[in-house]
Amino acid sequence: INQLVPNRTRLPIDDRLQLEGVLALVARTPDGAVTAYRQLADRHATEAVRHLDLGVALMAAEDRAGARDAFTRAVTLDAQLPAAHVRLGVLDVQEGH
Repeated sequence: INQLVPNRTRLPIDDRLQLEGVLALVARTPDGAVTAYRQLADRHATEAVRHLDLGVALMAAEDRAGARDAFTRAVTLDAQLPAAHVRLGVLDVQEGH
């Protein structure tokens, strides 16, 4: 990726944040992913997928309460987003519900 995009600051902000979030998850540095995806969710508060991505990063950071909030927000914004429902179900199973 660094060879393809040597200077990420030249990317549009949303593209840069998305890339940083993905790279942080792949590198297993969830705090960096949470930071990037939280900024995207703040910038696009009405887009369910932004909250879904934030929830995935929060799960990777082992913040289940934060992840549940993000997934719930995603479902509230788009009840037809299956991945958010699945992630909430995974949390329920992990928490013994």
